[in-house]
Amino acid sequence: MMAGKNIEVDLIDSPYAQMLEKDGQYLSIQIYKLPGENWTLEIVTPDNTSTVWDETFTDDKVAFNTAIEAIDEARGVLGFIEETEAAVKRNPSYLN
Repeated sequence: MMAGKNIEVDLIDSPYAQMLEKDGQYLSIQIYKLPGENWTLEIVTPDNTSTVWDETFTDDKVAFNTAIEAIDEARGVLGFIEETEAAVKRNPSYLN
């Protein structure tokens, strides 16, 4: 272990990454990867609770479509936020 050394990581952000707003509620759809790796999908709620998909994606548009499908299944932005908050309340270790 090398104390004091910072390792720079060159994350590549997808052009599909964006803030999604509906009725004054926001979600941050984050799609990123390391060079040579697959895309990671993460959705962040206004209180900074993060949902990260276990699987990665070879195509960033597929990752974006997966995010939209998950939001639609939750009945929109507010539904996704409420489901995420409920999951954290049921399992506080979800945050660790």
